[in-house]
Amino acid sequence: MRSIILLRSQMKIGLFALLPAILLFACIEQKEEVIRMALVPSVETGIIEQTGKELSNILSANLGKKVVVRVPTSYSAVVEGLRAKTVDVAFLPTLAFVLGNEKYGLKGLLTVVREGKTSYRGAIFCRKGIIHSFEDLRGKKFAYVDASSTSGYLYARWLLKENGVEEADFSETYFAGGHDKVIFAIFSGKVDAGAAFFDVRSRMQNAFPNVVEQIEAFALTEPIPNDTITVRPDFAHSEDLKQALLQIAQAQESKTLLKNLYQIDGFTEFQPEWYEPVRKIAKALGIL
Repeated sequence: MRSIILLRSQMKIGLFALLPAILLFACIEQKEEVIRMALVPSVETGIIEQTGKELSNILSANLGKKVVVRVPTSYSAVVEGLRAKTVDVAFLPTLAFVLGNEKYGLKGLLTVVREGKTSYRGAIFCRKGIIHSFEDLRGKKFAYVDASSTSGYLYARWLLKENGVEEADFSETYFAGGHDKVIFAIFSGKVDAGAAFFDVRSRMQNAFPNVVEQIEAFALTEPIPNDTITVRPDFAHSEDLKQALLQIAQAQESKTLLKNLYQIDGFTEFQPEWYEPVRKIAKALGIL
């Protein structure tokens, strides 16, 4: 019995001895709080990873917290990361935001500005001279970007539907995984036509100098509200992050970085009503 009492006493002493170390690690963990940012693979992943790393360094210095960036393999993986709390903030395309907001309560923080505009258009692209009417698309192979892409899927499907072309009218459809990859699929002959943002070709001219001459935009979608900076609903540093991004968009060095990342010229306050037309189209097509 005495040995049992002695053992219990030693265990208590041991736990009290460990307590300072436990508290120390807790303080270290608190000091090393990390903000996890995700970037979608809308264009060449290597460029996004490199510029994303540079952006994370600037944000870390501005916020006084470590910011880490990763590029998941799909738009839906980014939304899932926000839902599962493995991602805190994301540069999220419009439809992906609407889906995440509807299902998981994700919150829009800022809207991207490009060339002074808060909207853009999608396009149906094809090899020059191949497609002359929507009727010509019947029986053809068609590429989309991603099932959560607004210009590269949702608005393209709506444009096709309004002009009498249904999914079943194509001989084959597939998701290329990026706007530039849709253009490459058209150029290589893997597909006859495809959907991407207008004008993705401007970002491809270094690697593909004749892209504008060889690939044409056959039709344009209605205006689409720009992509968002989105956070999970319980993210504690939303306001600090918003202010940091607004400041970064004003500094020349980081302005160039944002331009290289997603052709971003700045940010503006998120307006929920801008995204209602997207929600309505998604519901009309059975996506929501």
